[in-house]
Amino acid sequence: MRVAFVTVEYVTEEGSYDGGLANYLHRVSLSLAALVHEPVVVVASDRDESFVERGIEVHRVRTTGSRLRSRLDVYTLHRYTMVLELSFVGLALRARLKEIHRKRPLSIVQYTHLGGLSLFALRGVPSVVRLSSYTPLARTKGGYDGLRPCEIRQQEKFERWALSRATGVFGPSRIVSALVEKDIGRPVAVIESPFVLDASGSDEGPYREHLEGKAYLLFFGTLSVLKGVVALAEAIPKVLERHPDLHFVFVGKERDGYGGTSMADHVLSQAGDCRDRVLFLGKMRHEQLYPILARALAVVLPSRIDNFPNTCLEAMAHRRVIVGTRGTSFEQLLVDGESGFLCEADNPESLGEAVERAITLPDDRRRAMGEKAWERVRDLRPEHAAARLVSFYNDVMAGEAGAWAATR
Repeated sequence: MRVAFVTVEYVTEEGSYDGGLANYLHRVSLSLAALVHEPVVVVASDRDESFVERGIEVHRVRTTGSRLRSRLDVYTLHRYTMVLELSFVGLALRARLKEIHRKRPLSIVQYTHLGGLSLFALRGVPSVVRLSSYTPLARTKGGYDGLRPCEIRQQEKFERWALSRATGVFGPSRIVSALVEKDIGRPVAVIESPFVLDASGSDEGPYREHLEGKAYLLFFGTLSVLKGVVALAEAIPKVLERHPDLHFVFVGKERDGYGGTSMADHVLSQAGDCRDRVLFLGKMRHEQLYPILARALAVVLPSRIDNFPNTCLEAMAHRRVIVGTRGTSFEQLLVDGESGFLCEADNPESLGEAVERAITLPDDRRRAMGEKAWERVRDLRPEHAAARLVSFYNDVMAGEAGAWAATR
């Protein structure tokens, strides 16, 4: 099967290599290649380029620097900025996809729901949409603060229209999929994402420079309101005060600030006398991140909402003790007290209590909990999770996508 993925993020792109969508697509592509399928990635980029990497055919499509789009935005007084952005990106990706299909026919195309890319789907080629989040839900939880209200409305309308017109829709999170199914009035299948550890090597330089010999808790991912960093900032001082030899480490990029300052500055301002034990190491590729992750005392991921988070999967694969949040998709992966700890979302007190439980675990319980987490993530090996995705593709191509309505 020759499967194309049309996306605005991928691991080849400097601005998105650490994103959840980018890493999901890389892992599902590796998984399909392992099952002797042909993955093809078509990604919005700042250049036009094609190459093959680890058995994955990658096509970068330049979607930046359009003078026509800029002029139209000025002429329309910036009232349709997002419409123009999404339309130009969608049309550029469609043009390249059409060229790829003409040279070597595609079996099916999978579009990310972000930006409503499937509105520009190729005629005559079966297609599906995969939920990587849900914009209305993310907006209510503090996401998209950097966009104007009119831009958010335009994006939501594009995405809703695309979801309503798609041949098949699926997502990995039961919570997000159920909400979207209710909102758009059509079946949304639940298909958990395949997972493989995809680092090609190991670079222990950052660990040795900043953390060797230290005991530390770790947050990694995007430093944002949506990922629960505001609640974490409030919980950190009490935790560090109780454990004077402990450090807290952040790895990842900042997407938005808080209270008129950067998120890092907000965390440090809350940390008070403990601020010298709070470290920000910036974003890293997996080769540098994984040595840090593998030695963390616990991983703290207090998201306000999430979508089968890659961060949690990576921590589980490294047999770490994880603190996640209830009602946010983490409970789909973790059993409280057995394979991790769950707390209430956006609740610093509940978060602090869960972190304390993680810190004070006896060594034998810590190892047992890590093994339970590892057992769960093993269920997502390509021969299981990717095979289920291929079955969904086959049903879509056979016109039976509705049969997946009861998969939840």
